[in-house]
Amino acid sequence: MARPLKLGLDYFPLDVNIDDDIELLEAECGLVGFAILVKLWQKIFSNSYYIEWNDDVATLFSRKINSGVNEVNSVVNASLRRNLFDSKLYEQYGILTSRGIQKRYLIACSQSKRKHIPMDTRFLLVNSEFTKFITELTGVSSGINTQKKGKESIYDDDVEEAPVEEVIPVEEKNEVCLNLKRITNLYEKNIGKVNDFVVDELKNISDSYPIELTEEAFKIAGINHAKNINYVSTILSNWKGKNITSLEQLKAFETEKKNKEQKNTHKKVSANSKPQKTKFHLANSRGDKYSADELEQLVLNKTRKVGGSLGP
Repeated sequence: MARPLKLGLDYFPLDVNIDDDIELLEAECGLVGFAILVKLWQKIFSNSYYIEWNDDVATLFSRKINSGVNEVNSVVNASLRRNLFDSKLYEQYGILTSRGIQKRYLIACSQSKRKHIPMDTRFLLVNSEFTKFITELTGVSSGINTQKKGKESIYDDDVEEAPVEEVIPVEEKNEVCLNLKRITNLYEKNIGKVNDFVVDELKNISDSYPIELTEEAFKIAGINHAKNINYVSTILSNWKGKNITSLEQLKAFETEKKNKEQKNTHKKVSANSKPQKTKFHLANSRGDKYSADELEQLVLNKTRKVGGSLGP
């Protein structure tokens, strides 16, 4: 399997002289507000040049940096008001990014001589001075590769508009968010506090397995005192390998397994309970072949051979 291409950065530049908008943010939200902004930049650059932002992401991010979710949302809203994040892209696509973030991202990728620098046409905020570094323009819903060969820039005035993104029903989005919240609560109830390591694994579980099976796996982990997310993932993976996709199928599988075990146990008991022949049984079987007189004569003959007559 090919190694996945890296999109995020290992580091990003932080200017010594900050601009007025950041100073105003710090004046409004305090040093904690500036720290939260830097943490948001870290999360963005570790991903690429943007992050999705919704209630679930805000909740997990707040726990990760040990801050209140209301405080984090307050800083995000202040940053949007002061154009530290692009408000139009946030309202339309639910992402946090900015022209400055994208410039720094493209320059860092260029300096590290990356050969693969894709960007989504819907999110572009930079001009041709920076888009010359991009090697691939994509649309999330289209999956179309518009990469051009050679040194020619792929950003031209006649670039076709990206296809319209597939619309996901609001009910489906709400269900996904609710499932992630439930799984996060299950983790904290049965295993422990959410940390950096498990955030992505919880999202993966939420996207890959039905919520009722996930709840059952977490219950098993709690009963067995298994304080490890890998334990839950292994249970779910084993069920998936057995084509178990619902709680009803799991119950049917467990019932069938129990019945097989009971049958096997009954067979072992039956095999061990067969009567074995003893000397007593053998004597009885021989006695059935002779009459009383014949048995008496046999005893007399045996006695004569051993010690002589029984009489005077």
